[in-house]
Amino acid sequence: MSERLDPSARRALRAVRVPDEVCAQERAWATVRAAYREGPAPARSRSRPRVLVLPVVAVLVTAIALTPAGATVTRIINRALAPVHVSRAVALSLPTAGRLLLSNALGTWVVSTHGSVRRLGPWTQANWSPRGKYLAVASAGALAAIDPTGKLAWRLPERAVSDPTWYRPTGYRVAYRSGANLREVTGSGRGDHLLATHVAPIAPAWRPGHAFQLAYVTRRGVVIIRGGDTGVVVWRSGPHPGRPVALTWSPTGTRLVLVTSAGAWLYLPGQAPALRIRVPVRGPVLDAAASPDGRWLALVSGATGPADTARADTASAHPAASAPQLQIADLTRPARPPRTVLSGIPVSQPTWAPDSRWLLVAWSAADQWWFVRATGGPHVVAESRVEVALGRQGAVSSAGPLRLDGWCCAP
Repeated sequence: MSERLDPSARRALRAVRVPDEVCAQERAWATVRAAYREGPAPARSRSRPRVLVLPVVAVLVTAIALTPAGATVTRIINRALAPVHVSRAVALSLPTAGRLLLSNALGTWVVSTHGSVRRLGPWTQANWSPRGKYLAVASAGALAAIDPTGKLAWRLPERAVSDPTWYRPTGYRVAYRSGANLREVTGSGRGDHLLATHVAPIAPAWRPGHAFQLAYVTRRGVVIIRGGDTGVVVWRSGPHPGRPVALTWSPTGTRLVLVTSAGAWLYLPGQAPALRIRVPVRGPVLDAAASPDGRWLALVSGATGPADTARADTASAHPAASAPQLQIADLTRPARPPRTVLSGIPVSQPTWAPDSRWLLVAWSAADQWWFVRATGGPHVVAESRVEVALGRQGAVSSAGPLRLDGWCCAP
């Protein structure tokens, strides 16, 4: 149409509204905003890490996919929208000072605070000495001590070695399991001898402040404290239900915590009779770890996959209890129920930072680490593609999931 419209006609056309025009505008803006959020983050200077907020939608979809049957949609949404700030840090960086040990079937690595990675050798498990100057390392056919560069100090041939544990605070002894046997050796690799047989497959615990007293769990679920050099039994508990998960002392050696798949117990063995407190934990418990300062107990509970179906049966009367969850209990107030930090996410291997302020958990299926702040407001720092990042440093991610072997003091 070549003719120009007069002003009155133009005004009339402008006044015409297309049907559903306002809703179309809102849909268009929603599409633009979503595309902007999914686009690459703007470049920043190298001196500052890139920080991205994990999408709530991703957490929601994962929760829906992994939550066991019986969970309601309302509960899933509440979990996804919980007031937890989640951010992503620089690849393999640690949120606080220290060095982290990792192991799998191909070796052991140490990760520093700023993310540098060093492979220490073909060991399948490792444990820091009290001051981080040495590591006790294990393989299928040997127990050894190395320094943080991987240099060998000594080596003992032994079969099926696992759970090497240094005596604290001096490091003068190392306890370890050889199959179903518990053995001890000096920190210099001498005097290796048998302590006990038929022990449960969890790490023993040296008692701080008491000369070479060692606590361990038998296959019947009985906790025994024995003199490491003398072999004399100092104390024993009654049997406990469930599969033993973790055993740990407080820094003063006055409180002993046992965690099994059926719950958690706090003992004061120095009293007569020994005080026993049952921590009100919702199970089944899959993994646990006490903080270095002895105050916090991290608990991973719930069924996370087909392997946990039998454990989930014990909670069938309470479907919500079988959902994967990470809880933190205050051991200074053991009668209080633990607080739930994460729910609906199948994390594992809780590992405490040396300062007891941060807790690391692994989400192996998603190849992620989650650093959870234990004090102050809720805060989570997520590390993605962990095995890929290690692969660029010489690790190979095809040897099974990585094991978190300990987070030690800063060098």
